Amino acid sequence: MGGTGTAIPSQGKRADLAARFMVYAKASKEGSIKTWTLLGFDPIRWDAWTDPAMKAPNKFTAYFGDGVFDMLVDIKDEILGTNGGDKFPEAQSLVLPKDLIDSARIDRCNEIRIFFSIMCPVMLPAFAAIMILQARFCP
Repeated sequence: MGGTGTAIPSQGKRADLAARFMVYAKASKEGSIKTWTLLGFDPIRWDAWTDPAMKAPNKFTAYFGDGVFDMLVDIKDEILGTNGGDKFPEAQSLVLPKDLIDSARIDRCNEIRIFFSIMCPVMLPAFAAIMILQARFCP
């Protein structure tokens, strides 16, 4: 799936306000545009991809060019939704078993060592796919 995860602790004093802010920051069109213009992250909303603000000069368009989202607009109807139903945790455990992570912790691996020794090898096929797509769409 990719992306970043954001959580709001249920014991927070203003969890309701934090939840409203997250909806604005992550799900609104304006928040999606700012995700790109301020952070350089891909916005989750398709309607943000074609907004003129996405091509306005900034440090990200200076690096990537102002047409960075044009390819996504061209193929957006081919992008499937995520499938994270009730079987997702079980499927994920088949790829990266919890016991593997737990055993790494028992061996006193810190999070960084777990990432580099377990996660990176598991992610190699995804990295290879990204490189193939980049070569195809970004010659």
